Amino acid sequence: AADEATAKAAADAADEATAEAAGDVAPAPTARSAVDGTAAWLGGAATLFVDGALPAEAVGRIYDGMGAWQDLEALYTDAAAAAVAEQFKGAHRLAVALRVPPGKAPADGRAMPRRLPASEPFRVVEAGCGTGRLALRVLGEVSAAAPAAGGGGSTAAPLTVEYLGLEVSETMADITRERLAKAVAGGSVQRGTPQSLRVVLQDASAPGWVGASVGRAADALVAPGSVDVFVVTYVLDAMPEARIRALLAQARMALRPHTGLLLVACLSFGATPFADALTAAWVAAYGISPALVCGCRPLEAEAFVNPASGFAVRGVHYVTQMGLTSQVLVATTEG
Repeated sequence: AADEATAKAAADAADEATAEAAGDVAPAPTARSAVDGTAAWLGGAATLFVDGALPAEAVGRIYDGMGAWQDLEALYTDAAAAAVAEQFKGAHRLAVALRVPPGKAPADGRAMPRRLPASEPFRVVEAGCGTGRLALRVLGEVSAAAPAAGGGGSTAAPLTVEYLGLEVSETMADITRERLAKAVAGGSVQRGTPQSLRVVLQDASAPGWVGASVGRAADALVAPGSVDVFVVTYVLDAMPEARIRALLAQARMALRPHTGLLLVACLSFGATPFADALTAAWVAAYGISPALVCGCRPLEAEAFVNPASGFAVRGVHYVTQMGLTSQVLVATTEG
């Protein structure tokens, strides 16, 4: 009876953590009329901008040239990054709640498909890790918290975190590797195993990095259905429509069923009159040459992240910083 009560309590905690991690994100207190106004201003050109996005190789060359100067984008992305980090912390709490302590098994069979052994790592994939600023932020917070697997006062070892960064720019990948290594050496980020922090030169929209079969497992970077959180910030807005859908298909394949969390941040249409005007100027520059704005243009992520792509949107949040509006979207895997 005691074991059943413990298992039920763990299942209830997992349900609460699921609701917290994937709960609705309160919309920003801004009028959507400005957003609609920018969209109307674009008119039929919106599709042209999407289809005219730069190929991965060209984007990689742009960011190879930028190097650590990319950190300057924090002037207009930090607010969105903070929102993503908050959702990430909720996802980590969910992962802890879903792990079953050693020697325990949930008595409620209904909860079995969602429960995981305590030894199962908390896996994170970031598509387009850039200079590693977001990775350092979220991994540092998780390392500082270092909760025990299973929760509820368990004495089990802290939940192992595995991070995989995917990047098309070799310069960016090198910067992230170097910064993660320094963070590990300084103790602000914990390394569970030698392979727990990896940064790989890989286009996240290309097939093959998620092992779809036993025959390909040796070449894959992650197994299907094994990732807890997939993070993609300021990447979709630099991709053509076909690659956005391909990336989301890879993310859906990699994420755990039911509990996998997708965190997206991207440039969006202006949410204030000034942001509306600045967005119009940005789009005009993109129309002249995408390279003028590092290959990025505003978009609405819900056009791609939806039930048709295997995701349920749990919340959308708009933040405006330095006159530029960003959209933060939270979604979970369906089925």
